[in-house]
Amino acid sequence: MKPSGLMGFYTMKMCQSILVGLCFLMAVAANAQPADKEAVINALNAVPVYYVTTASGAALAVGAQQQADFVPVFLYPEEANIAKAELERDGATALKVVRAELGVLYSGELSKNTNGASYALVANPTQRAAAQRISNGKSFSEVPVFIAKHKESGEVMTMKQSDGTLAVPLFLEFHRIEAALDALGKQVPDVAGAFKVEAYPLSAIVNDMQTGALNPANVVMIPPVN
Repeated sequence: MKPSGLMGFYTMKMCQSILVGLCFLMAVAANAQPADKEAVINALNAVPVYYVTTASGAALAVGAQQQADFVPVFLYPEEANIAKAELERDGATALKVVRAELGVLYSGELSKNTNGASYALVANPTQRAAAQRISNGKSFSEVPVFIAKHKESGEVMTMKQSDGTLAVPLFLEFHRIEAALDALGKQVPDVAGAFKVEAYPLSAIVNDMQTGALNPANVVMIPPVN
């Protein structure tokens, strides 16, 4: 399981690339149009995911009941390796950890390759606890996504991409968005403390992209550091 205190989780180069050209952008589009599914998949594919298979590529279930129709998927390879070790202690052999992309998982392609088995993304306990803490104790049962909003205007923090367009950075780790805001405050003292972090279920973010409330072309997923 990924510890909360990661060494080198946020380099200065990465920090600068995220903070260049900050401005504000409302998260909800005025005239939202449903997004193309491929655009949503492309946005999500910035995030790698991991699960356990046999040497032949057959996905395996992990859990007390060992349900054949449930395959857990993790955001950290360390968590997948723990699941692999648990299966090996139960007698399974020739197992491996496979990397895929979150968009591929969302698309349903993985299920097609495993006789329709359901894949479920497992929330990291550290990130889920952080989401609950900043949400006044609201329970998070799934993967949280962290977004920075201006405390007064409520507008979402965006960054300028290489092509000049604006994008909303969506963080999957609370400590990374904290580090980004801390670095921003040091670089631009006038905005120090001007932002707050809010947490949303990943499913809500995906739904916003599907409906067009959040344009997937204007989304940058900031994945965990492995």
